[in-house]
Amino acid sequence: MDLEASRAIAAANLAHVFGVVTPRGGAVTGVLQRGAVRAFATGSSAAFFNPVLALEPGSRAADVEAAVAWLESRALRASIQIREDLDPRLLEAAARLGFEAEPWRIPVMVLDRIPREAPPEPVGVAIRIGGVEIGNDMHDAISSGPGYRALFGPGVMANPEVRMAVAYLDGEPVAAATAMRGAGAIGIYAVGTREHARRRGIGRAVTWAAIAAGAQAWGDPVAILQSSAQGEPLYRSMGFETVTRYVYLERPALTSPGPAGGQGQG
Repeated sequence: MDLEASRAIAAANLAHVFGVVTPRGGAVTGVLQRGAVRAFATGSSAAFFNPVLALEPGSRAADVEAAVAWLESRALRASIQIREDLDPRLLEAAARLGFEAEPWRIPVMVLDRIPREAPPEPVGVAIRIGGVEIGNDMHDAISSGPGYRALFGPGVMANPEVRMAVAYLDGEPVAAATAMRGAGAIGIYAVGTREHARRRGIGRAVTWAAIAAGAQAWGDPVAILQSSAQGEPLYRSMGFETVTRYVYLERPALTSPGPAGGQGQG
């Protein structure tokens, strides 16, 4: 797959996932598209979950400004994600609106050689694949806060394009990863491992399990994710390649801990 095709699939998968978790029909929730720019009003108090996505060629500064205004007219905290190689006027527009960029540029990583089977689980670790029935364990494993638990609830978990992998150590859920299908790719999200279970290969194993579950369920040949700083070396060792980076921005007075995506703590 060529570079621009990989970038397009990654952007489309992320937009699809935000669309899946955005409630419809609420007074303040919904989805807006202005040209190549999309905005998602989930109703969450966390800015990360009310994003403006300017990730595709053709994204315009005026559309970013309009999308932010649309979100804030709903009294929602907004965030912006911009693909770093696009028109620099996008970042200039965000700055005019008072948004500041986090120093870390989020790596967008693609794996287009998915193994047929996940590698063996670490000794003493059991991994379950499922949906609603393991939802509470998934949230416990990644220490979800109330906002994420409400947003990623049973309705989303029951979606046939969502599969979760949870790793258990001595019966305790200690790591999880979620696979979400969209745009012909398996997106890996909400990867996390509890502190006391790290550096044992569990994060790697549960990530492979989520990828394998998605590939088996949907047959899609490509996996994508957005990595944290800690996770990037791990994902590179698994065969993922960085195809671009996203700039994440919030208003400084409302800065939250940042994206809750793939952490890759193993």
